[in-house]
Amino acid sequence: GEYPLLKLDSRTNYVLFNKEQVVIRLKEAEAKSHVQSGIPNSVAVQGSLFASLKVVRTRLAQIEKVPPYLIFSDATLQELAQYLPLTLEDMNKISGFGEFKIKKYGEQFLITIQDYCQENNLQTMINEKIPKKVRR
Repeated sequence: GEYPLLKLDSRTNYVLFNKEQVVIRLKEAEAKSHVQSGIPNSVAVQGSLFASLKVVRTRLAQIEKVPPYLIFSDATLQELAQYLPLTLEDMNKISGFGEFKIKKYGEQFLITIQDYCQENNLQTMINEKIPKKVRR
């Protein structure tokens, strides 16, 4: 159909109780259509960065003994992976990052992003980010 759906079957309990892992991949035709249309497949291109950012978030959450989503939401991590901020000033443009969180967590995430960009020869895309709303 139009939307991807997960269906439950006899292996559901194995997945729910961590005995089996689920991996969702783009269909080959779908991945090719992104390449042919000139639209970068950000999920594939920055997927490993997103995974690395989740590891950093999880580690920080374990240290603070809080759920990972209280550190940052997945949406914030996705913005980091998409726009690749390379300075603390750039991080202020990412939703979920305010002055407090930049001081508390900024360096850990910044190092991960900078290393990823250097290894993959990537430039920041922060200039394409629509400015976040500022509270009055």
